[in-house]
Amino acid sequence: MNIHLCGHFTCQSVFCKVLKRDINLPGSNQSLMNIMMELKKCCNHCELTVPLEAGHTDLYRLQSIVKGSGKLWLLDKLLARCKERGNRVLIFSQMVRQLDIIAEYLELKKFGHQVN
Repeated sequence: MNIHLCGHFTCQSVFCKVLKRDINLPGSNQSLMNIMMELKKCCNHCELTVPLEAGHTDLYRLQSIVKGSGKLWLLDKLLARCKERGNRVLIFSQMVRQLDIIAEYLELKKFGHQVN
């Protein structure tokens, strides 16, 4: 499955560019010294490596967040089911920027949440 970012990039192409240490990666202002960390970021969500350009509608932003990662796609399905059942969910992550993406997702979906 190819997930399109910024109109012409896919998560697969971003992963390959990181793996090849392509310094000309759009939106990447960091050096790719730690290849493993960059690959982890790419697997968690492509926007951790290639940020989405500003100025998009909320619906487009929500779709890009959900489609930007298999983990977020699954979380979208699970949270909808948990909300129907009235369950509460606790989410942990070591990456603060990943939590920021999840918080933005929750705001766009109008899910009540608190950040600690």
